[in-house]
Amino acid sequence: QERFQQLIEANDGMLDISGCSLEQIPDELQYIQGLRAINLADNCLLSLDGIEVQLSLQHITAWNNQLREIPHGISKCRNLESLFIDCNFIEYLPRSIGDLSKLHLLS
Repeated sequence: QERFQQLIEANDGMLDISGCSLEQIPDELQYIQGLRAINLADNCLLSLDGIEVQLSLQHITAWNNQLREIPHGISKCRNLESLFIDCNFIEYLPRSIGDLSKLHLLS
């Protein structure tokens, strides 16, 4: 947890944990403050469950994973501006994604 917090502070609110063979969102992220952007690309994520606790998130990059759906709770990330989920197995988006009024990039 402390390690992630230090990385985020040193990188102006950005955390890059791409290519780390992650199968799930690390539990430690729920305790992190000030996270504005996260790069989860090139992992083995099956779900983005747990990301919705990061209310300050503006940018999520999660392409090239094993995602099958986007959690309905993503609508809690009211500041989300971009969501990159290419190269996954997502068949539909939850209706709640329409509640993200700042979202202008979705791919």
